[in-house]
Amino acid sequence: ISVATGVLAFTCLALTTGYSYSAMALSEAHLDSAAAADALSAYAGPPAMLLFTTFTITSAVSILAAAWGLWRSHAVSRTSVVLLALFMACDVIGILPFDVHYIGLAAVVLMSVSFFTAAPLRRDAAATSIEP
Repeated sequence: ISVATGVLAFTCLALTTGYSYSAMALSEAHLDSAAAADALSAYAGPPAMLLFTTFTITSAVSILAAAWGLWRSHAVSRTSVVLLALFMACDVIGILPFDVHYIGLAAVVLMSVSFFTAAPLRRDAAATSIEP
């Protein structure tokens, strides 16, 4: 779920960026197509709204699905997973007086620490044997 929605989210992000570049080019080119320039430069046309809405929803689903998978796997600290979900919620709502990407950065740093300080997997015979 996280990979599929993440691919869709970042595809919409690239298309939204292309849409805004087209709007900027048309508004500065002073072409005779005033209706097209107005529709794009207002950035309120149906394609822009659809792309932005799809990006917002799919990126939220992607990050929250990844957080749920990490929570269930116990591969990283629970604090980092909570920070990741908090980052996504605050980014969508936009309630903090500072850039919420710092919360996401803190989550990634804690996840990295969890990965590098975890006990290594045992690959010897004792790891695969089951004693009664």
